[in-house]
Amino acid sequence: MIDLNKNREYIQSYIDLRNSHTKELSTKVITVESTIAWFDSDKCGAIHCVVEGGKVVAAVIVHKRREVTVFSDKKGLGDELLSEAETMAFDLGMPELWAKTNNYSTKLFSRNGYKKEGDVYCKSIHHNGVYGMRAGAEEFPLMVVLSFVFVCNSKCPNCPYNNSDIRKKYTNALYFPVDLFKKIADECGQYNSVIRLSGGGEPFLHKHISELTKYATDKGCKVSIITNGSVDVSGVVDIADMIEFSVDAGNEKEYSVARPGLNWKFLNNNIETAFKTRKRTKLICSIINQKGIDIEAARKHWDYLDAIQIRKFLTWGYNENNSANEMPYLPLEERIPCPCLFERTSIDTMGNVTYCPEDIGYENKFDNVTEKSIKEIWQGDTLKKARELHLNRMGDRLKFCGECEDWKYRTWTFNYWKLRENASNNITT
Repeated sequence: MIDLNKNREYIQSYIDLRNSHTKELSTKVITVESTIAWFDSDKCGAIHCVVEGGKVVAAVIVHKRREVTVFSDKKGLGDELLSEAETMAFDLGMPELWAKTNNYSTKLFSRNGYKKEGDVYCKSIHHNGVYGMRAGAEEFPLMVVLSFVFVCNSKCPNCPYNNSDIRKKYTNALYFPVDLFKKIADECGQYNSVIRLSGGGEPFLHKHISELTKYATDKGCKVSIITNGSVDVSGVVDIADMIEFSVDAGNEKEYSVARPGLNWKFLNNNIETAFKTRKRTKLICSIINQKGIDIEAARKHWDYLDAIQIRKFLTWGYNENNSANEMPYLPLEERIPCPCLFERTSIDTMGNVTYCPEDIGYENKFDNVTEKSIKEIWQGDTLKKARELHLNRMGDRLKFCGECEDWKYRTWTFNYWKLRENASNNITT
């Protein structure tokens, strides 16, 4: 199929096809001018076409509002068009698709996994039926998530650390020890693994963050940092592989509610300065889809960054549910394996290892990197048995997994790796 926006010589042929289907699509007649204007507007999604003999015979549209439309003059192309729609949505960073159906298309969408929700048919695009070790993670995790600090400078109302006693357990281990970090970086560097600095607070409150980011990078690691943007990030720009700003709003009023105690103007200046000065560090932002936040306004405000991730609201087992969109990524009743076990591991400031980043309190720690290598733990029996249970659709037999409220929001496709790829493709130097 061709991307019509990149092959505009086919626009007239596409218009001829679409205008011949106005009745079944319940749409108005379009023109070359209106189509080009659509491509050049902020409402633009994507249009892919099947071309035969120099003529467009079928097309699929994925609108920015996540609606999918298909039409064809040739029979038997419906399934192919919907498969292409998922790839398009994936590339556009869309977690789901929906469609208005009619007598012509209801069966088509139903057999392609779309489920009726109210007046439309919807489909998640977060799993494809193929599960197992992520490519490259067979010997060593692709990502090592470090709970880098357990201190913060904000009192976000929907933060699980603010809504629990977790930080009290780390009174004597608030910051990741330098020596332990270097030990981990030495091992991760051998596999070019991602070290993700996250955890129970603001990573840039760690006074050695710049030094440690450089150390890990020099060892061959890719350092990814999640920050609320309240502290100057210039010390790691063009050293870190990627910085993710958790912004959660697109205006000062909503920001003051989502991120109380932080400064909206400083956040914007901090990010803008990093964006203007960086040469290689990928800069993205995340926005939690929670009640009271205008997601589209926030998306528009931060649109200049390399990528934007709209996150599901997670309870983490501690928060009251404040989600503005509870549509699951994975159908929980099918117990599709959780991808975390097959790509990443998590380590706290004391070296404890747990199954999954969801276990932010390390209640299910099972090993320690001060006693074993990450490689030994990754290939050990504990994780092997957990993976086997998940692959056999029995992951809920693990107590922690069975009680997980957020399993349904894990994704095999629209994930960190895709986000990083999108950011890499969009970065300009």
